[in-house]
Amino acid sequence: MAGITDMLAHYLARGLIDFRGLELIGTIPVPDKVLNELIRQYLMQGMGAADPPHQAPPSRQPQVPVAELVRLVKRAVIEAHEGRIVLHVELRVDDLPPEQR
Repeated sequence: MAGITDMLAHYLARGLIDFRGLELIGTIPVPDKVLNELIRQYLMQGMGAADPPHQAPPSRQPQVPVAELVRLVKRAVIEAHEGRIVLHVELRVDDLPPEQR
């Protein structure tokens, strides 16, 4: 499975330029458990606490350039609806990243 992760990281590092015109529009329900974990990690970092012991060692975590993926997000809306947190996101790959024009 590491091969797929490496390929994804490679394409993301290139700004997904190989997929020009790609447009994704989706809705992601965010379970309470995930939201609570994100808040807990954020608060722990703010207090200077070490990473929790249940995380995988850094060498085993996927090396996906998240900043590249975030750069492709054109719109994101977080809403609470009927007791659920929902993320609506639009992602688009334009012609070339600004640094490659």
